[in-house]
Amino acid sequence: MSGSLGFTPQKVTDLVDFYRASTRQMLISETKRLTALNQQAIVQAFGSPAEIEQIVDGQQGRALDQALKYTDTIFHLHTNVVDEALRLLITRSPVGPGRNGHYRDAHWLYVNGVRRDAMLQGGNKVELKRGDKIVIINVKPYARKIEGGAKHKYRARLTQRRPGLSSQAPDGVYEVTARDLKNKYDKIAIIRFAYHGNVEGALVEQEAIARTPRRNKMGRFHSQGGPRHGSDAKDRFPALEIEAR
Repeated sequence: MSGSLGFTPQKVTDLVDFYRASTRQMLISETKRLTALNQQAIVQAFGSPAEIEQIVDGQQGRALDQALKYTDTIFHLHTNVVDEALRLLITRSPVGPGRNGHYRDAHWLYVNGVRRDAMLQGGNKVELKRGDKIVIINVKPYARKIEGGAKHKYRARLTQRRPGLSSQAPDGVYEVTARDLKNKYDKIAIIRFAYHGNVEGALVEQEAIARTPRRNKMGRFHSQGGPRHGSDAKDRFPALEIEAR
């Protein structure tokens, strides 16, 4: 009676291969289904699809249909934040005579402190990875005046606001853009409005480089001179800070 069921080693091998093939096909199909669902949700939330990076069995760029054990799909959502920030800043920029260049052409983009020409990217998107810091800054001398700001604060409360210099942007440009971006992308990026030091095209940290005045022989404070360090108002400009969560 034993062996009447016919479970030969070959049949067992065939059965295992069948389950492996079924499991593999299920893995591939489920990955495709979930990727499509996530992409659809991204388009509905942000208006455009995200770039996708797939890691198949530990190999980046391997075809999904070759998956044997596992897959990992990465959606590069943060790229949209930088693109949208530049688009909004340029759209909201006031346009004047432009005798010394236009304000809208002076939005400078920095990735981890290194400048990239946002106007000459050639369609290439800016990749924002974890740990990266994006700074977009306008270096026109009148950029602070265009931003406007508080006339007076009492106990940290804004009692009166000075309108922006331009009637085309009475509420400023950078601060309102930071607010709108934060409302839309707060779940995937940290977005701040700030003033950054910029001297001769380089971002400058005020705390790191600013020099402390010293007393002279008469006991009066005097400047130490040397290079500009970015702590003066004339060297500080409105900026957006963007970091991946």
